[in-house]
Amino acid sequence: MTTSLQQLAKGAGFAGPRISLRAVLSHYGVSSFAEAIVAQEIEQFYSASMGILTVGSPTGPVRRTVEGGFQQPYSFGSIIKPADTFPDVGKRFHVTVILAGVRCFGTDDPSGTDEPFLITSVVTLDPRDGEKSAQTRRIGPEGVGDVEVGRVFGQNKDLAVDFAVPGDGDIALNVQLFDQEAITDPEEARRRIAAASNAAILAGLATLTALFPPGGAVAAAVLSALETFGLISAFSDGIGKVIAEAFDEDHLGTVDLRITRAFLETLRDNPKSLDRKSNAIGGETYNFPQLPEDDSSAGKSWMFREEDKGTYRPFFRIVLTEP
Repeated sequence: MTTSLQQLAKGAGFAGPRISLRAVLSHYGVSSFAEAIVAQEIEQFYSASMGILTVGSPTGPVRRTVEGGFQQPYSFGSIIKPADTFPDVGKRFHVTVILAGVRCFGTDDPSGTDEPFLITSVVTLDPRDGEKSAQTRRIGPEGVGDVEVGRVFGQNKDLAVDFAVPGDGDIALNVQLFDQEAITDPEEARRRIAAASNAAILAGLATLTALFPPGGAVAAAVLSALETFGLISAFSDGIGKVIAEAFDEDHLGTVDLRITRAFLETLRDNPKSLDRKSNAIGGETYNFPQLPEDDSSAGKSWMFREEDKGTYRPFFRIVLTEP
């Protein structure tokens, strides 16, 4: 535990024979030596636990709580330091991801109908939850049945419930469309995809841990590593390998999207601004993705549009929820 101005200054990155208490307090945005000590403990916990992936970036200084402890706010949560114990994550933001519906625009089945089902994976790197950082769902084929052109199915189905927002990272939303006529065991397909997602999560966390051992993690460097090593993309790569090896001929398409920090910030601060309506799903409201519904490159990016295998488009709603 920090007990002197010299130790406090060293932890804050100050060097030299003359140390200014005012400069140290200013560094932490506090007004007392005691508050600076707590701020440093929270900063060290944040670094060691890769808080950038848990609660995001700091948005304000340490403040006392009515219970006698301390709390620091972050972009998607908080870290608390109760009296006489260690810091820990206080509040985290959570989301629920909902399938608003899937519209069939075309089927190449000779019968004029498909019997489709979806397998969805909502995944992220979360150093606190590990394997819990993925929720994999199967929508259909039960309750879907035959689907012809113009039909909408899968309305208002939860894909991930109370899913922890990954701090300043992204959430990967991967959706696979299959035809029940070709696959005899949809649940086995779901299990394989879930296993691929979990394997990618554990591999990604292992990579980050090796790069940034406890006490040495730097927020900006963690996000840089996510981008450099493509750890978020590893989720979809793992799923894609499973599809290629086991279900390729039975696979009608993939939609691979990212729920970004910018989207989540808008969802938190001004959710109504994200709302859209689509005639494709009967005029119902959706808010994700924020992409055009047309034949542009961006519009095609969120369609199931495999050659000779039909054309579909999924629509999503993402809402903030309490855990």
